Amino acid sequence: MEPNLVDVLLRITLAFVLSLSFGLERQITKKPVGFGVFTLVATGSCLLSIIALVFSGGSSPLPLLGGIITGIGFLGAGAIIRYQEKAFGFTSAACIWSFAALGVSIGVGFFEAALLFYLFVIVVILLDRFLERKSLGNYSKTVTLVFDSIDGLKAVKERFLIDYREVSIDYNMDGKEFTFTFMFTGHRRRLDELVNKLAGMEGIKNLRVG
Repeated sequence: MEPNLVDVLLRITLAFVLSLSFGLERQITKKPVGFGVFTLVATGSCLLSIIALVFSGGSSPLPLLGGIITGIGFLGAGAIIRYQEKAFGFTSAACIWSFAALGVSIGVGFFEAALLFYLFVIVVILLDRFLERKSLGNYSKTVTLVFDSIDGLKAVKERFLIDYREVSIDYNMDGKEFTFTFMFTGHRRRLDELVNKLAGMEGIKNLRVG
């Protein structure tokens, strides 16, 4: 049964609200994928699913729906960071794919299944945050340091960061500020210890963990 205009608006709004609430949490906790990606993926998938239902002409819309999920898979792959023969960001990539599935479910009218699935996603994310706080298992964070001189950057790298390779290094045009970003992998306790040591170093103007 093709949805009427009211149904279409309600479905898109539901997909928007659920994905926006989830995306804002990821944005606040400084995850690599912000609220815009989840919102656009879910609402876009919802709209495309509705279009697939309307224009399937009584035939199966599954080929179009399958194309949506496949296409979103490539977007999710872009959230995976490869560094020193390791890969990070699988949770973010899986969330992107999951919200495409959420949007499709809402678009075709499976509201109960979509809400249950959304609850499962929230449970997984909350468990992930709980385990992270308890330092159970390894996790990855990018650490960004801002220095006021290149000498300070060299000193910190030689003293503390010899086992880490930079993800990026930038400097402003007048040469008075240097930004160094590296990837940390390990227990949270080790990261806290490293951050505490770095916070007491001279020459570091700013320190961010994301």
